Amino acid sequence: MFYEIYIGLCAEKNISPTKAAVEIGLSNAAPTGWKQGAVPRESALKRIADYFGVTVEYLKGETDIKNPAANDDNGMEREVVRLFNSIPAESRKEAMNYLRYLAEHKQEE
Repeated sequence: MFYEIYIGLCAEKNISPTKAAVEIGLSNAAPTGWKQGAVPRESALKRIADYFGVTVEYLKGETDIKNPAANDDNGMEREVVRLFNSIPAESRKEAMNYLRYLAEHKQEE
């Protein structure tokens, strides 16, 4: 179940399962193990869920709702945090500088 969901999320994001695993910080061999029936540990499931913007419960096949929080008033804020966390560490400073620029520019209008 997990592997099929993972493959579907990779397809939606147009990324290979191996590349996604590496971007998440997992082994490039991890998807092969999952294909053979292994299930990631809870800590890895959380990182995978954060990467794809879904819940751990969705990854496990316990619910069909990918991200119930996206429908609440804080959905956009959560999405910003999720996206920021998916940026490689070496690019986060640049992302923060751009966000600061946007915030300051908006205040000047």
